[in-house]
Amino acid sequence: VRMAAVRRIVTLERNAVTIEGAHCRVTIDGRTLPMAGLEGRELPLAGFPALWLSDGAADLILAAAAIDNTADLTGDIIPLPGDDILEGTAVIEGEATVIVDSHALFARHAALVPSARPRTCRLPQDDGWAGTFLRPLLESAGYAVIGADAPDPCDIVIAAETEEPAQPTGVPVIRLRATPDPVGQDPGSIYRYDRAALLAALGNAARTA
Repeated sequence: VRMAAVRRIVTLERNAVTIEGAHCRVTIDGRTLPMAGLEGRELPLAGFPALWLSDGAADLILAAAAIDNTADLTGDIIPLPGDDILEGTAVIEGEATVIVDSHALFARHAALVPSARPRTCRLPQDDGWAGTFLRPLLESAGYAVIGADAPDPCDIVIAAETEEPAQPTGVPVIRLRATPDPVGQDPGSIYRYDRAALLAALGNAARTA
């Protein structure tokens, strides 16, 4: 992949990946993005590397078996007829290397374009922890945060485990518990310091909101 398209290298967790038929998506940093690279492969059991690609308007995750190094592309590219997702092959540092066609990759997979309006999250009622710890996480992930007493409607409600928030029918609710042990707790709740689980739940809720 040409480096101009690479935003950063990331490590993905299995539970952040959603496969729906031929489409694969991953929740990362509170966003749900299309993902390529797992076609015909089993989903890895543990964390696996990927490239976060961007064309300036849309983002796409490209899964990889391994990411070793970057290198300059100085030689000619030999086309590969019949494969529209590959630009061709080139010799890089003495080895034949397949070059991914970024334009073809985005044309095939980048169906999700970032929304112009960020999803809004309503924080738990009278919860100082949420304002101090949770709000910065949500805002850094691209969500707009409103207080529990705000009159405006929201897309996602985040509630304490024992809280019964008033929200319109159909608005997803994510419940946070204070302890990591789920025994005796709401089975659908998330430990409030389980960052990966919380971001994955936010991404799933944003997709259905």
